[in-house]
Amino acid sequence: MLTRRSLCSLFLLALVVLTACGPDKHHVRITGEFKNLNNAEFYVYNDGEKFAGIDTVRIEDGKFRYEKALESTEVLTLLYPNFSRTLVIAEPGTTIHIAGDAGKLSDVDVSGTESNERLSKFRHTNLGKPASNVRMAAAQYIRDNATTLDGLVLFLEYFAGEKELDAPTALQLLDLLKQKQADKVLITQLDARLRPLLSNSARMPLQNFSATALNGTVVSNATLKGKPSLVVFWANWSAESTEMLNCVKRLQRAYGSKMQIVTVSMDTSIPDCRHRVTADTLTVPTLCDGKAFRSPVAEKLGVRYVPGNILVDAAGRVVARDIPAADLESRVSKLLE
Repeated sequence: MLTRRSLCSLFLLALVVLTACGPDKHHVRITGEFKNLNNAEFYVYNDGEKFAGIDTVRIEDGKFRYEKALESTEVLTLLYPNFSRTLVIAEPGTTIHIAGDAGKLSDVDVSGTESNERLSKFRHTNLGKPASNVRMAAAQYIRDNATTLDGLVLFLEYFAGEKELDAPTALQLLDLLKQKQADKVLITQLDARLRPLLSNSARMPLQNFSATALNGTVVSNATLKGKPSLVVFWANWSAESTEMLNCVKRLQRAYGSKMQIVTVSMDTSIPDCRHRVTADTLTVPTLCDGKAFRSPVAEKLGVRYVPGNILVDAAGRVVARDIPAADLESRVSKLLE
């Protein structure tokens, strides 16, 4: 007969065994340890899932453990306290291990699956090299591994998240990934989110769009040709938009006869937008349909930031986009020289 002590021992043994076992086939487990980082928090999210939320993971005594329910393979982003990040391929039923140092969170080692280990090898091999060289190496890796998820992850790291996008190369690689991985939901989501942005990036022609402004003016990519133009995205809910709109008014006063300016409100209330336009004495055409990021114009032009902007030359080709308000007037002045 089992004694109470024996039953307790068996229970503890079973608990240890269950803890040591990997996750079930519907979860991914991520464990990790960091040197010189005893207690902190970082965040985990899937950038492709809108409104999916962000998980907070606690590091205690330099270690952490995190599990996430998965229906299929996902690419997860780990965002650390210093804002560096690691992208990992999360497959149901697998365990991923991360090891690093608090002083070098941009250079962690990811192991546990072949795809993540290949990514770690690429990152370590190219650590410290000039950014342009790393992007060239990443592009070649993607071409050579277009059927793999690690090829997709490198695309996300080096071509989808950069402030200054290399649109022609990125579109070429995106087309290749879409061709080779047409059955993957991840690719479909990425293509829908990124293609409008890339198609309206520097050196690309401004994509076709047409809408009626609040003052009744029809604005389109065709009407913006003939003079340099500036398209500005703003919203009442964005405090930073105030500085951008002030910049718009200064540009209109200084260069109103030499360029065209149109603003696109990302508000969900057309009356609120009208009120702001009147209060700010904004005289340039303003587009607002109350659909915010689901507006056809926003989707066509690939809005990434609010406030944001697209600077276009007289031929209708994008010069730059998402220029900070502090630099916008000098960039416009240079274009008009």
